[in-house]
Amino acid sequence: KLIKKEIKISFFVMGLFDLKKRNLIQKIFSNLLLKVLFKCCSNIIFLGIEEYNYSLNKFAGYSKKLHYLPFMVDVNFWKIDKINNDKDGILFVGNDSNRQFDKVIKIATILEDINFTLVSKHYRINNKKINLPNVKIIDGSWGNQKISDRELGNLYQNSKLVIIPLRESSQPSGQSVALQSMALKTPVMITKTKGLWDKDNFQHLQNIYLIENNSLDNWIRSINELFNNNLLLEKLANNGYDLVNDKYTHNTFNEKLSKILEL
Repeated sequence: KLIKKEIKISFFVMGLFDLKKRNLIQKIFSNLLLKVLFKCCSNIIFLGIEEYNYSLNKFAGYSKKLHYLPFMVDVNFWKIDKINNDKDGILFVGNDSNRQFDKVIKIATILEDINFTLVSKHYRINNKKINLPNVKIIDGSWGNQKISDRELGNLYQNSKLVIIPLRESSQPSGQSVALQSMALKTPVMITKTKGLWDKDNFQHLQNIYLIENNSLDNWIRSINELFNNNLLLEKLANNGYDLVNDKYTHNTFNEKLSKILEL
């Protein structure tokens, strides 16, 4: 880019500023790379609103290069095959380090009358950590063949609730799982972090269940309240489905991206 200035570079951002665990030297080096990145790129596209707003303040001189484009879902793939009136149990899906795996295990251990299906890599959650009759563990991650997307879609459709406990972070974690689940009309309960990708459209008790007090006790209480409230579950499922199909489809994403890239 520095040598051939006619080259246009666009860069997608997620978790770029999560520097808490880095030492001073790493932070200095990271900040230097960030300055080079912002100078050389033609477009810097943020998947999370928190990081986008942070960049507008920290790199105000490059504001014309900055764009917010939230993650979308392929509703043509993640679509309901058939109406399931016998949904049961709770589903957890995920592998990234912002998931609270120990909390998921504790929740499943305490709520022994509810069936749990946990889809995660074996080094995150495995039978050595939990061995309970109400828990099914599936070793899975992006790119492996142990569980297909079709099989994952069936898990979403057969589950009564999807939970996504998260640690506090500015990174927009859990959005792909949340959108996939909502596209298949399964309600989502997720920790409300700084990195929640769209705080305007995702509204607590309207189309999603947001956990602000991230304590274990509050998760247990919230799950018990929601799991036995069929009217609220149906409301969240329907409104979440409508929101995804209205604002979070690949077609919408592609149209916005084309404008950014001036295609």
